[in-house]
Amino acid sequence: MTQVGLTPSAIVPAQQPDAALSSNRPTDPKTPEISLPLARLYWCILVITHALVAVFFYGHAAMYWHLHSLDSSNSDDTNTLIPILKAQAHQFFTPVVVGSTIIAICHAIAVMNALLSSLRSRELVFSPDIWLAGPDKKLVLAVPQPRKRDTWRSLRLLLILYDKLYRRGLDLLHVAAVIKVALQVFQAVKLSHFVASQSINRLTTISLILNCWYLPLMHYGFIRRKRPRKWRQPVLARLVQYTLDSIFDIIYVLVIPCALFLPYYRDVSIQHGEDGDWMILFPALFYYDDTWFPRAVAETKQIFVTSWLDWLAKLVPGLAIFLQLRGMQTLLQVRRSATQRRITLRLPAATNEAHASTVDPTNAISKQNVASDGKIRKFLDLVLVGTGLALLILHLQAVMVTHRHHDPGCLLERAPWGSSGKYSCGVLEISCARRRLLGSSSEISAPLELIDPNSVHGLVLSHCPALEVPPTIRLFSKLLMLKIHNSTIVQWREDAALTQNTHPYLTRIYLSLVNMTGIPEGLMASDFPHQVGDMAFCGTNLTSLPANAHEPWNAVTNLALENSPGIDEFPVSLAEIPLQRLSLAGNGIRVIPNELLESQAYSTLLLANNPLQTLPRSIHKLVKLEILSVQGTDISEFPTDDYGNNSRAIEAYGAGTPLYNYDRNLNL
Repeated sequence: MTQVGLTPSAIVPAQQPDAALSSNRPTDPKTPEISLPLARLYWCILVITHALVAVFFYGHAAMYWHLHSLDSSNSDDTNTLIPILKAQAHQFFTPVVVGSTIIAICHAIAVMNALLSSLRSRELVFSPDIWLAGPDKKLVLAVPQPRKRDTWRSLRLLLILYDKLYRRGLDLLHVAAVIKVALQVFQAVKLSHFVASQSINRLTTISLILNCWYLPLMHYGFIRRKRPRKWRQPVLARLVQYTLDSIFDIIYVLVIPCALFLPYYRDVSIQHGEDGDWMILFPALFYYDDTWFPRAVAETKQIFVTSWLDWLAKLVPGLAIFLQLRGMQTLLQVRRSATQRRITLRLPAATNEAHASTVDPTNAISKQNVASDGKIRKFLDLVLVGTGLALLILHLQAVMVTHRHHDPGCLLERAPWGSSGKYSCGVLEISCARRRLLGSSSEISAPLELIDPNSVHGLVLSHCPALEVPPTIRLFSKLLMLKIHNSTIVQWREDAALTQNTHPYLTRIYLSLVNMTGIPEGLMASDFPHQVGDMAFCGTNLTSLPANAHEPWNAVTNLALENSPGIDEFPVSLAEIPLQRLSLAGNGIRVIPNELLESQAYSTLLLANNPLQTLPRSIHKLVKLEILSVQGTDISEFPTDDYGNNSRAIEAYGAGTPLYNYDRNLNL
């Protein structure tokens, strides 16, 4: 069967379509064929791939849409992961939603077209038009009904345009491969800085290097002139190229983003309110884990679009997959006969003639064009091979730095490409017990100086009998979380203080099982970080909070002052902090002054395990209160409402008190 170009003059409506379909014409021995079962397998794979990509980009657009429309006041408290996601979704909301929706629609239309065409033709085909080669070497349309010009006809014209440019010495598929590799390199470098998972980084590196090298290897194996003619199959080479391109793009579009996103999707809970509002919540205990919050913030930067180049790198592969799958479909042509049914691989005539010119020494013009194409191809092959080698060297260099400077206290190890040569660690724990240190300033500074300060998002200082927080901590400007555990703080001076200038991203500070005579100077700077919203002092020997604590901590929304028996009075300075959640559980508080709750907006108030005997009447003024815990107290009665507020149901926990013998909803 001799195939020619798809041009209007070459299309002749079939007068007897049934006869055309049943004709048994000889097949051109040079035309590669594949069996019908294999073609059907190809059909299933292509349709499923279209469907998966459509679902992915629809979900991508829907995620941005829902996060953009989410009310911050109903999402979670302002220093958790959800507002960060909302801010990232808002930054490139319109271009991401529009681009993802268009790509999803294109793939969905391709699925519907394949399904409807297969039902109409009673065969697994991609188009209702079945093209056959007639005796006059013109293509005969087996379906006589004329159809309007549609998207797929336009794509065929684009393929014809490509083949004309191909004859001029420019292989657009090769150029497109170089562009896609450049975008994927950008994604891989970004991923190496934000994602700590070794398996994901290895998959990214291997697939990217193979993506760089497979095309030059194909040119050597399939269409190199010195190879035997049976190996020079340009049509088969094109099909293999489309297939491999799609596989590598799917790894970047589907596999890697889903591997990052699905763990968070499994953990999140979506709650719908009675007024139609809804909120997204992650388990509260996750935020107290040493690695979860820093890891989540970093990985969401990889999932979400952060720049226009990142937008191109995330959306172009989706469009490329669509065009590659369409290109594979144009290569598959149904040929029916009375004795056999085969699938013939074909290219438009321009491409066939261009490849034929490589074996026709009489065509000087074609030889010149092909020679020009060979120079461009060799140059692009060298670019791809060189890029693959450079990426391999970058990856090996990053791995070597990680192994050479490995710190056993690193809880979230990364191997970023093109780093400064210093060890990269997302969350670092300096355990004085493990390192056999006392905790002096010089001892703590020594391991900190070996770490790339821009890579550390979480710092844990633990088990130090005499901890001196060093001024070196001010160099770690990307800190999101600081935790001191099971230590005695003997010095935290102003020269090591946490400030907005030195720690603009710090959001969480936890001190647990810490001995200190008072709040250290390092936590009381006048320019305290504005993003700190969660502070916890658990198991300390504090007896009070500074009277001016509300001045540096005016942005704190969650405060826990727990299991500190020396706290026997409700800290007055807490009344000046706009808290949403307050926990004073496990202290020695006996009385809460009535005026300290009159102007508060607590949604959660935890007073468990205090020697309280009564609650102030102003508890009824907490109109936003949703959760109240008085477990393990001596409260025997609930104060009457003297303020005339409307009764509302809250979650009350009072097990072990004279007032309640079980937990229940309470009308407050």
